[in-house]
Amino acid sequence: MFTDDDFVNQPHGDKWLYMTLLGQPALNYAGVQPINMRRWRKALRDGHTLPSETDVEKALIRMEERGFVFTDDDTGEVLVRSFMRSDGIDRQPNVLKSALRALAQVESPKLAAVMLDELGRLTVPEVKSDKLGAEIDTLWAAARTHLDRRTEGFTEPFPKPFAEPFTEGLPEPFTRPGKTEPFAEPFREGLPEGSVVVEVGVNSPTADGYVESSRARGDDSRTDGRAPDSIEPSQRSSTTNDPEPPIRCKRHLSDPENTTPCGPCANFRKLHANWVERQTRRDAEAKSAEARERAQLRTAEIDACELCDDRGYVGTRVCDHDPAAAERNSRGAAQVREALAAARAATTTPDPDDAAEDDDPLTVDTEERHVV
Repeated sequence: MFTDDDFVNQPHGDKWLYMTLLGQPALNYAGVQPINMRRWRKALRDGHTLPSETDVEKALIRMEERGFVFTDDDTGEVLVRSFMRSDGIDRQPNVLKSALRALAQVESPKLAAVMLDELGRLTVPEVKSDKLGAEIDTLWAAARTHLDRRTEGFTEPFPKPFAEPFTEGLPEPFTRPGKTEPFAEPFREGLPEGSVVVEVGVNSPTADGYVESSRARGDDSRTDGRAPDSIEPSQRSSTTNDPEPPIRCKRHLSDPENTTPCGPCANFRKLHANWVERQTRRDAEAKSAEARERAQLRTAEIDACELCDDRGYVGTRVCDHDPAAAERNSRGAAQVREALAAARAATTTPDPDDAAEDDDPLTVDTEERHVV
């Protein structure tokens, strides 16, 4: 790979991003994967410094200009152009079947146009089994038909990715508290400790040869449901470096009532479900940390108090850790008792005017006359 002059002349950060794309578990056998800025930025981290999303977008644009990687941020897909040829997919019949099935699921017209050209550079493998050969022919025809339909009316030059700004109310790139400074362009030299090295093959747009890779094989469907980062403002809270993604693609962003099956929308829903799971776990961890902090604070207060036992009690009463509380409470209780005694005395002492009225003989006679 590093004997390809066109590839090695790229900035260091672009080459590292290319290898990061090849090492993603969501990469299928057609070389396509969903956009996942969060995972890619984490893989490109240099010590404690993360590249910004704008840095990653610029690297993807530069690699598209060189023909190595093509991106469609409208459908949320990224294509490593020469992956099928570099990995020798056409020489492995069963793996080729998986790649052809993946090609029949491509949503992007731009990626479909690129893969039509790539498909024309591959050869159908010769197999001994007539049944297997028929299956490959059927899948090949289905993949080409799908790609032809996706590219109908789509012409070059291809539009650059990330040309449209984000919707109003959402900064570009996402502004997050505590965000570190982005990498300068290109990314600084040096790879982080413990990096995973992946041997890959690269086809230069200007070269016919390639270096075969030793990429490990998996099952036919390798996807984790990842999708592009958020493109609409969210009403739910989010954490630093992990904003809540939407549940619809850009195409259906303004049409929430749409019920037509949409692959990118399905990817967004899966990504949102994954985010909800992460957010729920973070909320539980935050509550646990808060409870531990309260417990540690209570323990410190008990240790510093000379009034209570090691459980925080004074007898059967929970200690308030206030040495002056007993004296203050005693004074307050005395004042309350004095106030109550004064109130009772006021209700039991006769009024002198009432007593004089009771002794008036005229009043008595009048009452007696009324009785007669």
